Amino acid sequence: MKRNDKVVIYHDPITKKRPEGEAILLNRLVQQFDQEYWAVRFMNGWVSSRWIKKKGD
Repeated sequence: MKRNDKVVIYHDPITKKRPEGEAILLNRLVQQFDQEYWAVRFMNGWVSSRWIKKKGD
């Protein structure tokens, strides 16, 4: 994942259940083995931070 990618945010990023909505990645804050913590901007303009499961996992 990289800055400005559009991703779907989930309430549970591991199982990808309960989608919260689409968001644009702003800044990666933490990188772990299978997840990354990003500052994101949702399509309605709201900015927050979310854990996102890395692609391919």
